[in-house]
Amino acid sequence: MFKKKKIIIIIIIRVCCIKAGEDFTDSKFGYGYGDDGNIYCHRSLIEWGDGYKSGDVVGVHLDMEKHTLRFSVNGHDHGIAFEKLQTQEDGGVDGYRLA
Repeated sequence: MFKKKKIIIIIIIRVCCIKAGEDFTDSKFGYGYGDDGNIYCHRSLIEWGDGYKSGDVVGVHLDMEKHTLRFSVNGHDHGIAFEKLQTQEDGGVDGYRLA
């Protein structure tokens, strides 16, 4: 009998530049949300939500005025995943993008 291999999908938000060989979420400016429901940042894994599966629509809500990042799945808001995101004024960050 074959064991089913678990595949983890992670949605990543990061600033434009990372060091060679560094994962997106190793940086203090990289954020991720896994299909397992965990969120990732600063080399940490935090148990957070219900996750998502194939066919789901995952929303990424980045509010640069409130400095928050939240996710939704199929229109259901999962709440604020990260807050106090750094910006140009306080951390030299030009902006964030999907990676």
